[in-house]
Amino acid sequence: MSQMPPPYYPPPPPPRKSRTNAVIIGSAAVLITAIVGTGLAVVNSRDDDGGKADAAVSEPAATPSPSATVSDECRAWVRGELLDGSESMDAESGYAACGDLSDAELGSVIDEVGEEISDDPSALAEATRSEAERFQECVRVEGTAGEKAAVEHVTKVTGAEGGVSEVFTDFSGGVAGPDRGEAKLVASAFGSCYGSEGGLVSVYGEDGDVLATGRY
Repeated sequence: MSQMPPPYYPPPPPPRKSRTNAVIIGSAAVLITAIVGTGLAVVNSRDDDGGKADAAVSEPAATPSPSATVSDECRAWVRGELLDGSESMDAESGYAACGDLSDAELGSVIDEVGEEISDDPSALAEATRSEAERFQECVRVEGTAGEKAAVEHVTKVTGAEGGVSEVFTDFSGGVAGPDRGEAKLVASAFGSCYGSEGGLVSVYGEDGDVLATGRY
């Protein structure tokens, strides 16, 4: 009678590195993931038997030295991506700015720039602003008096950089209510702040009804 093989218990995952600011954590994760997707960072792979990575496709561990080797262009790009608060990023421009770095070096740059942001109150405030707050600030600078009043009712913005956007408000009354005109002003103001080719924005009332739509 054959003997059953012993049960396999997978090893526990390694502990994750903690950071001082949740916004920086999320932004850095998106940043690294998107850059890896372009081929900038090389991910070490293992064979089916769990052996060492093939030297032809893996990259040896590097000792990061960001301060000495990273261009100002790369650092500025990393800072911009960590601060812009968008749901997407331009990985192609990141490859152009930081394409000469290994994955370890890029991660070290992101850590370093993130620490700088965490130590800068004004930069940290910018990083933690919601997209609704950014939209309202844009309209305060560039909008008409009617648009400025209308966007004060905005509570949330999604998809601002994706071409299909949603703006949520506390307007009431549904599609036939008294706030539909102001909802149209919100849609118009959104188009001014987020100019795009073929973008569509929908403005919702507090009950979930679409009060206005617009192209931007």
